[in-house]
This record gives sequence, C-alpha cells and structure tokens, in this order.
Amino acid sequence: MLLTFFELVVMLALILGGITALLNYLGGSTLYLIMRLACQGHNFEVVISKPWLDWTGTEEGDSHLVTLLKDVGYIREVGVNGKSEHVDENTGGEGSVEGAENGTPVETVEVRWSGEVRAFTARLLLRDGVMQMSKDLGMVMGENVRFKALVGLTSLAADEKTSESDPGKEQWFERAKWPAPNEDTGLPKYPLALAAASDNLVFELAGWRTTTGLLLRKPILAALQLTPSVANFALAKLSPLLQSAVGLEEGDAITVHMAPAAMHLPAASYHVSLQPMKLVVATRGLLQNIIALLNQRPNVKPTRLEAWTTALRADIFKDGLIDSKRLDIIIGPDARNGKGIRMCCWGRVDPTRGNTVDATIGVPSSSLAPLGLRDLPEDFVFAIPVRGSSQQPDFDFVRAGKRLGEMVVKQRVTNGLPFMRGIFQQQEQKNKGGRTDAEPPVPPAQRPFPWEKGLA
Repeated sequence: MLLTFFELVVMLALILGGITALLNYLGGSTLYLIMRLACQGHNFEVVISKPWLDWTGTEEGDSHLVTLLKDVGYIREVGVNGKSEHVDENTGGEGSVEGAENGTPVETVEVRWSGEVRAFTARLLLRDGVMQMSKDLGMVMGENVRFKALVGLTSLAADEKTSESDPGKEQWFERAKWPAPNEDTGLPKYPLALAAASDNLVFELAGWRTTTGLLLRKPILAALQLTPSVANFALAKLSPLLQSAVGLEEGDAITVHMAPAAMHLPAASYHVSLQPMKLVVATRGLLQNIIALLNQRPNVKPTRLEAWTTALRADIFKDGLIDSKRLDIIIGPDARNGKGIRMCCWGRVDPTRGNTVDATIGVPSSSLAPLGLRDLPEDFVFAIPVRGSSQQPDFDFVRAGKRLGEMVVKQRVTNGLPFMRGIFQQQEQKNKGGRTDAEPPVPPAQRPFPWEKGLA
C-alpha cells in the first residue's frame, strides 16, 4: 500500500465527502436528524470533542475510512478487479528485490487534528481529534492538522461574503457554472471546498460532489515544507536523486499539482507535477557514490551542495506504482550559476514489492568531459541502473566504474591512434547486434534547463 504524501492528498479529499457519508451511515442517529433539520433551513452548530480516525492499513490495503466509504456507496472501485491500467515492463529487472507483502504491519503514529465543516446550514466543529497513520505518512504530514470544509452552495456563498473577493464577480460554485453531467464523472449534486494546513503542508481542493464521486474544478494544489523526512519518504519515491535533499536553497515550500484522470476522484491514475526546485543536498548514500564515481575517487567526504532541478513529473497508479519521467539536476557548490555536475534520472517505484526501485541515473556528456571523454555526442547519456528500495537506492559501483574506465581507455587510445576509432566502432556495433537485452532509449530532456534560462 502506498503511504506517502500523495495518499494524504486523496485521504483529505475523501474525508470531505466522508463527513456526509458518515451521517447517512449512522441512519436514525442524532447527527443524522440534525443534518436533516439543517437541510430544511434550520441553523445548527454541533461540537465533537476528541474524534478518532484510523488511517492504518487493513489486510486488503485499504484504510478503514475508505472501506466505510465503499460500504455506504460513496465511492466506487476504479478499473477491473482492482487492477491498474499501466503495463510494468521493468518489473523483475536486474537487482530487483521482493518487498513486503500486502497486510504487513507498519509502525504507526498519532497526528492531532481539528477542523470546521459547514454543510448547508449546519456547522460542525471537530476539536482535539486524533488520526492514527503510518509513521512515514505522519512524518510528511506533521504533528498538527487544521482544516476547513465547505459543503453546499449556501456554505460557499456565505464564506465568500466574508472574503475580500469581488462581490459582483460570478463564482465557480454558482449553478450556472456547474459542469454538464456525463457517464464518467456523473451528475453534479452540490459544490464543496476543502482547505487544510499542518506543520509541513498546505492543501486546497474544490469541486463538486457527483453521483460517482468528486469532480475537481482544477488540479489539487499543495505546498509542502521540505524536510529530510519529506525528502526520504516522499520525494525519494519520485526520484532517487532527491533522497539526499535536506532543504530549499530558495523559496518557502515545494509547490505540487495533482490531477486525477478526468479530474475525478477516485481515479485509476494521477498525474503529479512539481515546479523546478533549488535545493540543498547532502552528499551521502547514492549521491555520494555517484559523485565519487565521476571524480574517480573511492571516497568523497560528506558535505552540503546546491542543486537545481527541472520540473518533476510522474504518474501514480491505483495500486501505488509511481512512474517518474526524466528529471535533470545540476549539483555543485555553485549550482545556482549553472556550474556543477549534471545528472538525470527516470524510472519506477513499486510499493507492492517493498518500494522496489527500477530506475536509471544518467550522466550526460558534459559531466563526462572532465574525465577526458570530450568527443561524445551532445545528447549522449551514460546510463547507470539503480535498484534497491526508495529509502536505500543503490547501484553496482564496481561495474559502473569498469564501464566508465573502458570508455576512458578507448578515448585515450583513439586520440593517440586515430585508426583504432573505426575498429572500436565496428566492435561496438557487433556487440550491439548480439544483445537481446539492449538498453531502453534515453527519454528526451526538458530544454531549456532552468539554469540555462537564469544565465541567459
């Protein structure tokens, strides 16, 4: 089960709809009667102290909240037999490790939460609540969560009057702005909005409750404080190169946009994008070994360096598999001025197999030139397979060093004996012709790079 920041986004969206679903589930209880009276035009305020919410996994991999929402028919399954629509061509690659099976107990923590729900003419105050969730998700989320949910046109209109927006402007939640019904996203029933904030996270969602789930009016927006815990448990699942991030060089938070398929929740897949980031990274683990390889030194002292990335894009599927597109990054003491070692990374993380990594780190020709490899094509990328887990990604240092050493030797030989170049090229073509496991093509880079724009 995927237990990351992205599951948190879906969880917050489901909580909003779950408030009304719980009232229906309680049948003839007092809360249900209050909601009925409120819908008839009566104003009520209800205070609930110390509510408890379990967000730990069941044997099937669902949270208890999601199971409840399915029981009352608030959400429906996506896909056939719970299978996602992606095709994993990289599963079982070299160095792959079988992970923990579904249902394996995970360490949990308690997160404090409080909030306000305005549903039609009723007001529900939740104070001193507790959410129990996995430790990694709790570290991303922070210790305290506060939220405000607005359900129904009346609640949204009343809240809008207290804001500083243009009073004459037609608002998105007015009936004239509602989307047309269709088979996939259902018939709109009422508008809703949710805003949440915690120690590490700010979150916004708005859309319509429909007959099939939640239809968003725009991608979910979140701002995330970058801490080592966030980098280790969230960003590392998007790119192994980001595992060593310890903070932001510029800015207060990472901006994340998340768009479900057809802008509808629940969905079979979600597209996630992060804007280019200026980071502070620690040279440890995988990053330390990559730098040691390129410097041709076995040991590199741990230190902190600047890093500048391109936009990060990834697709997250229903079963939790993350398919990350190519991310380029420049790392060095003066990366903000476009000086440093350039690298790129793309690949997948599979949470159903213990967050197994099947990724590739690429070193472009510009970063190989200091080793004497100066005649390589501009788009050449030295590919290094990365395996292990998202928390402990690794690569075969000896094998990568041997391959790199062979390239350096060939370069030096051909520089002294130009006629050897043709012999090496013929041998390389012969080797390629006999391969059955040819390396996949390198994804194109997102040009121009942010550091190129900054220097223009």
